[in-house]
Amino acid sequence: MIGLSDVHYFPLPSQGNVYSLATVEGVGGARRLLVASLRRKVFSLELQSLPGEQCQASVKEVPFTYIPNGAEIIALDAFHTQADDLVVGITIVKPAMAGRPTPSQTFLNVYSEWGEAGDSLLDSVAQNCFSLELSFAPYHLFHTPLPASREIVWLLSGGDEQIHLFREDKLNHCYQEEPLQPLFPELYELSCGVVLWIDVVYSLEQDRRITALACESGCLLLTQVDVASNTVLSTHTKNYSGPLSSVRLFTLDNESLDLVVTSTLSPSVVYSNVLKQGLSEFHGLPESGSHDIALCVLLADVDMDGRLEIMIGTYGQELLIYKQCERVKEWHLLKRMTLANPIYSLLYLDLTADGVNELVALTLKGVHVMQHNVDQTVQLLKQRLDCE
Repeated sequence: MIGLSDVHYFPLPSQGNVYSLATVEGVGGARRLLVASLRRKVFSLELQSLPGEQCQASVKEVPFTYIPNGAEIIALDAFHTQADDLVVGITIVKPAMAGRPTPSQTFLNVYSEWGEAGDSLLDSVAQNCFSLELSFAPYHLFHTPLPASREIVWLLSGGDEQIHLFREDKLNHCYQEEPLQPLFPELYELSCGVVLWIDVVYSLEQDRRITALACESGCLLLTQVDVASNTVLSTHTKNYSGPLSSVRLFTLDNESLDLVVTSTLSPSVVYSNVLKQGLSEFHGLPESGSHDIALCVLLADVDMDGRLEIMIGTYGQELLIYKQCERVKEWHLLKRMTLANPIYSLLYLDLTADGVNELVALTLKGVHVMQHNVDQTVQLLKQRLDCE
């Protein structure tokens, strides 16, 4: 595996959480990070790769409006629409003031604007807010497309043990909550407790939607829906002894659909070929339960061989990288890295537009950006070109 080393570290003024890291498109094909800290502040981070020099980082606070004094940021997410409009969602809680009868208030703030990607766009988006007051405590904020209309909607899990759908009202230029059942019948009237993580994927033909939910109760829920008829084709559940922290659906070599599940009290598990096998065939990830709680999981081809690896970040400060054996479906520990603080979130993306992805780790204290060894990457590229 090609080595990874820190090229930049950005400390946060207050801690983030597993929901407070997102990415948006930058200039020239590069990506930029959006990082939220608990105490109201949101930062944009960009990297610039200069010939013969170490990467230069640009970090700036983004002045998002309608985040009042004393409010805490719970979750952050962002996407680009079909028209390339940038949309950012931030959920906040405004705690009750001491000595006053007013209860805590929670909000979903949606920021949007039109224009080309760049600093000016992000600053403009941050000033254009539509705020919706919520009647529940927000947890995971997740966006997903609707293939029929080619629009993107928000799914937000709540402390009321339900998932809520928020959709743009284009006529009135606002967002509003809409009933789940007409669009997501598999998420209607859940009875599995508070949902801590949502993952939704569509089949290549866009005719099937597969949804995985990780719940605080320890319930794992996997559903398959026929998109055209909007009917639930299958539902599989499994109960764990403690809360589930994350789920990710993925494919290897465009073959069967697999599911990785991280748990707070049990080792992490990969379920194989879930469309045909449901949750019956699974393999544990070695040592995944030996480093305190597994908080996050990421699928990425970090060894550049064309096959995805599983990356797990733990509260025990360990980053675990797993690879599947070629002849069997079992996974082995490829590499282990130790960071200075608990790992809340992971991303693998091209921040410098040089064609090679960087690994980003959000921790309790700040953001690490790691790059592959340049000489080893060039050597691997030459080997691939010589083989063609």
